[in-house]
Amino acid sequence: MKNDSENENETRRKQRIQNILLILLPILIAATLFFTSRAGKRRHREEPQPPDREPPTIHLTRDKNYFVMPGEQYEEEGYAAYDDRDGDLTKKVESSINGDMVRYRVMDEAGNITVRFRRIPYADRSLLNDQEEWDLIRRGAGGQSDKDVKDQKASKSSERSEQSGAASSSEDGTRSESK
Repeated sequence: MKNDSENENETRRKQRIQNILLILLPILIAATLFFTSRAGKRRHREEPQPPDREPPTIHLTRDKNYFVMPGEQYEEEGYAAYDDRDGDLTKKVESSINGDMVRYRVMDEAGNITVRFRRIPYADRSLLNDQEEWDLIRRGAGGQSDKDVKDQKASKSSERSEQSGAASSSEDGTRSESK
């Protein structure tokens, strides 16, 4: 009987050891993983990165055909901001309008600041002769440059002068009378 009793005790002892190992083994594995991952983070932290001294960039998009009539509100043409370490900072850009200038300001995580300015493209209504022409250009159908509009205005003005019999000057400074 002692043999059976010893065998039973031996079997119970092995089962206890197995139960203890089943409980302790996952704890030991978790603790090992936890401490090795923390050690890796410590090593990473010990390697200092050079300070971020590069300011972000602000890119202003421009529509050549866009202009604002005097008295109308400026509509943003578009911009984007990017930093070499922080990535896209477009949502952090602060803009403000002062007179005929728009000011854009953005700061990265390191505190580097970039400021850009844009002049609001106001149209000069005095260059246009009539409301119909103004409406065409305002809708984008005119397609004339400011120089073309000035040249047309000067041409129409000289035609009116000649028709009314008024004196006009030539480019060389001489005056001539039309009859």
